[in-house]
Amino acid sequence: MHWEARFQSVSASHEGLVARFHLPEMGLDSRHWWRAIRSGRWLPAGDRVVRSAAAPLTETQRVLAAVLDASPGAVLHATSALAWLGMSGFNLATVLVARPRGLSSATTPLAQVHRLRDLRPHDVIVVNGVATETALRASWAEAARYAGPTRREIG
Repeated sequence: MHWEARFQSVSASHEGLVARFHLPEMGLDSRHWWRAIRSGRWLPAGDRVVRSAAAPLTETQRVLAAVLDASPGAVLHATSALAWLGMSGFNLATVLVARPRGLSSATTPLAQVHRLRDLRPHDVIVVNGVATETALRASWAEAARYAGPTRREIG
């Protein structure tokens, strides 16, 4: 299968996006990444994410790009997760993303990245194709901002 067909296959289930960490599972490498960008049919959406030039720009795509650019294993975090879950009083003006400590030290221009000591599988759900914290976990993360320094590790 041609490299672009593989990109299109992955992007079809990711709002028109492909992350660099998808390359090995597609059987591709960095040469194909740069070829995609040079072709003009794939545009950089972040440091480690490209989007199909044919895909419409949507809020879902912007949020998913931030999560994918943070690293595999990243999730929408705290107030961003609450906004994504439709809770009133929260918005996605600044996207907050969390990932487990030690997973990666990469930064992203698309979001503020938080490192969590413990992110358990039952605290993560997928909503509209985006990995996010559950409402309970996101609420605790937001409440931790108002706690003393010893309790801040919770969020």
